[in-house]
Amino acid sequence: MTPAAARAAERSSAHGRHDLLFFVCIAVPPLASCMVAAEVLRERRGVLAESWRNPGITQGIPGGREGHEEDWEKSERRAYREVEMDDVSRLVARDEIRQLAYRYALAIDTRNIDTLVGLFVDDVRVGAAAGHAALRESFEAQLRATGITILFVANHLIDFDDDEHARGVVYCKCEAQNGDRWIHQAIQYRDTYERRAGRWLFVRRRHLLWYGSEVGQNPLALPPANWPESQTGRGTLPESEPTWQEFWRRRRS
Repeated sequence: MTPAAARAAERSSAHGRHDLLFFVCIAVPPLASCMVAAEVLRERRGVLAESWRNPGITQGIPGGREGHEEDWEKSERRAYREVEMDDVSRLVARDEIRQLAYRYALAIDTRNIDTLVGLFVDDVRVGAAAGHAALRESFEAQLRATGITILFVANHLIDFDDDEHARGVVYCKCEAQNGDRWIHQAIQYRDTYERRAGRWLFVRRRHLLWYGSEVGQNPLALPPANWPESQTGRGTLPESEPTWQEFWRRRRS
């Protein structure tokens, strides 16, 4: 077997163990899950080190930001060095950062502006302005121009600069009301995160779009489903959410 083939076999074996144990971890207690995942990461260190010595066998981050390919190339190099970070600490940090993306989606869909703004650092840049007050004003204006939204968060890649700074790429499918139209979008977010006072927060979130397309039937025009009487029809969300009601009440007052 050639050296290249041996490396490929080792890499395939390591990735196979990682993928299998990822599903096994779901069924075991959290502490055991972290211990198993940490062991897998330690086993993969040799593979990652070899990948860094031979970049031709690695896969880069797809869809590099236009005009900023060098930034994401540096981020990819940092990802290979992150094995020096404590394994369990990195697992916990990744989970906390992923919660940011989930909470962002829920806050958008329920128009919970307090929660939404609180997911960002207090000196967040908003155009030429900065701070939570400016961010709140920006979100209020954008969301009042949009009807109902439903955000589905999917792939979430996280790379660490150090134990308090990270970058992420998040895939998202969105359904949104635009007047009488119902729109589907495929979105990618390019995020920057920072840990402050023990809490991970957004520093920046950049919204990129693959496409937006109108669907044939607007679900908001359907008759009430009266769930669980019917599986089709209009439901009660998001109008039943208190934060949604308060958001639109402020507009009328």
